[in-house]
Amino acid sequence: MKKHKKIILALTAFMTAALFSSACTSGNNETGYPIIGSVQEDKIPSEPNLYDETVSINEKSEELKASIPIFWFTGAAGELLSVESAINVWNIFSPPLNPDKSFGLQFDHAYFTYTKPFYQRDIFTAESLYDQNLSLDTPEMLDKYNLYLKNKAVTYTVNRGDKLENGLICTGALTLYIYSEDKTPTISYSKAVFSGELTLTGTVCCLTEDAPYYEKGSVIFTADSDNGKVPCEYNPVTYKVELGTTPFFNERFILGNVSDLSPQQAELIKNNEYTDVEVTIKNICLYHGNNGIPSSSTAEITDIKVI
Repeated sequence: MKKHKKIILALTAFMTAALFSSACTSGNNETGYPIIGSVQEDKIPSEPNLYDETVSINEKSEELKASIPIFWFTGAAGELLSVESAINVWNIFSPPLNPDKSFGLQFDHAYFTYTKPFYQRDIFTAESLYDQNLSLDTPEMLDKYNLYLKNKAVTYTVNRGDKLENGLICTGALTLYIYSEDKTPTISYSKAVFSGELTLTGTVCCLTEDAPYYEKGSVIFTADSDNGKVPCEYNPVTYKVELGTTPFFNERFILGNVSDLSPQQAELIKNNEYTDVEVTIKNICLYHGNNGIPSSSTAEITDIKVI
């Protein structure tokens, strides 16, 4: 049995490498591959730090791997993932799941998208951006939006130490898959954090009242198409788009609360105003959640100016 398992794992590694090579080639030709290399372990910045007291390796991980009746499965980026390559495995004690047949499989990578935003400040006015009264009312605009969604569907994988072409360095990456009752594993969450600063143009607003998952004063920034490709959290949701459909702008960053900003910065983005700005952000976190916590891209403001 061990001999067969080694052969299967070797085949898995070969097929994974082939898929990765194909993905890189496809990315370079169509959407631009965002990762240009990696830095040595001792050169990876210490902040932001993804790992905390909630991330601990289960001593029985290797034993539990042998209890899972699959060798590999297809990951969110279309890659083959082996159970053996999981860095952490544990039983899921969450009714109605059977802990003898339900497992959490943690991997040391994360997923994200890298797309030119659809939002354009010269076409969509700031006042209508969050009022959701826009529509894809011409075939040409609908075609552009469908192309955006096609590019948005391309998923990239990032590991700790990877360097993006925009200069960001991944300082931590984790993805949790849930395997239960002989069903195909599904993602519970995928999270990556990055060191470095990113300067973007777009529109910022400050919520004037509490909203689902966000409190009054939350600062939300939508990047525009002038930036070129922008990293964003992985989101597998597909949209049915027809003429008259309201477009959804996904390249958004939650930039904390207006109360955390300096008086000068807060003055630029008063409550109930939509302001076109150039913003520099740091401590970027791309999070996809399928566990009751909403997916989001978050960051901290280091500088902001009106444009």
